[in-house]
Amino acid sequence: RSRLKPPICFFPHRLFATDFLMANRRRRKWSFRIGAVLLGLLPLLVVEVALRLAGLPAPDELYDPWIAFENVQPLFELDDQREHYLIAESRRTFFAESGFHAHKNRDSFRIFCLGGSTVQGRPYQPPTAFSTWLELSLQAAEPSRQWEVVNCGGVSYASYRLVPILEEVLAHNPDLVILYTGHNEFLEDRSYRGLKDRNAAVAWLEDRALSSRTVTLCRTWLQSGEVEEQSEGPEDVQARLDDQRGFASYYRDAAWQDEVVSQYVASLEAMIAACRRAEVPLVLVRLGSNLRDCPPFKSEHRAGITPEELAAWQAAMDEGAAATEERRFEAALEAFLKAEGVDDQHALVAWRIARTLDRIGRPDEAVAAFRRARDLDVCP
Repeated sequence: RSRLKPPICFFPHRLFATDFLMANRRRRKWSFRIGAVLLGLLPLLVVEVALRLAGLPAPDELYDPWIAFENVQPLFELDDQREHYLIAESRRTFFAESGFHAHKNRDSFRIFCLGGSTVQGRPYQPPTAFSTWLELSLQAAEPSRQWEVVNCGGVSYASYRLVPILEEVLAHNPDLVILYTGHNEFLEDRSYRGLKDRNAAVAWLEDRALSSRTVTLCRTWLQSGEVEEQSEGPEDVQARLDDQRGFASYYRDAAWQDEVVSQYVASLEAMIAACRRAEVPLVLVRLGSNLRDCPPFKSEHRAGITPEELAAWQAAMDEGAAATEERRFEAALEAFLKAEGVDDQHALVAWRIARTLDRIGRPDEAVAAFRRARDLDVCP
């Protein structure tokens, strides 16, 4: 017998059968895995269907900050008697109780006031807000008419979040809209920047999950303990800047600041255009700044300052503070100007220069320095 190996022969029909069997096994393996996953999710699906059939809990009953970005919920809803529009339950964490008649009569004059917590009445209570005083004054001036001044001020609400609210109130036959916004532009954008920068696919998945009744039920249970410790209404809402840790998220970023300002302008232009289309008069209120009594929230040194320069800056600041205590304001001004010569980007230096100029009777220069201090504030 020959010791040589037999020649290699190919049998295409056998290779085809082997490939077919292997492919079939892979399909069955994946089918088993998918089936196992679906079987594991079946209880959740059953719970979700049961909750939807029962109507509890509705996702809009639990406030979520994403409401104002993707799935905008109405600010107002009809009461049980269908006679008044009131602030929706899901929005009362950030909005005070307010409302108006569902059916407007001929003698009614309806005004909507839009803005942030200043419109709502902070730092006092909503009954002392300017919208309340406006309604009382108008009613006293012309008692023959029915005046409705509706407070739509939301805590920490920036201008871009007011755009959908304006679109909503324009459908309720307003005679006038008052817009008082701008205080929360940097706070709001910084706080929700991560939400607005989400990838579209991630945002879609997260929104679908948050809209499920099962997730809503779990969140309600988790938050029930916190809600029981808080009184109802927006009085207990804590501004993010009340927490010192909130300052850490702010740093000097000129490009970001320009983006926020551009967004503010775009929001105002959108609301002006909407009112023009609806032929509703609009009053834009220019915000005031308490320059003298409000030092900057956060100051930062200029980039690249050396330890030696920092020591010289601190020495000049200490010298100016000591001179101020002794009421030697000319010497204090000289010291603060010396500190500004080392670092002209520090907001607190500009503010102390302004205060000193104000005290020695140079108001025009003081105003310019006060405005500079405000504009250098890292947390505007």
